[in-house]
Amino acid sequence: DATQIAEALLKRGVIIRNLASYGMNALRITIGTKKQNDTFFKHFLEVIS
Repeated sequence: DATQIAEALLKRGVIIRNLASYGMNALRITIGTKKQNDTFFKHFLEVIS
């Protein structure tokens, strides 16, 4: 569920866009610096595993 993932990432300091307000079970993630992307993927993989 996209909302649960977004909330878990926010608790880890990773801010992404939850598209639930548009009626979609999806997240919008923008490309950042290499460090930001590494941080995102580290936490994202922890959340979904």
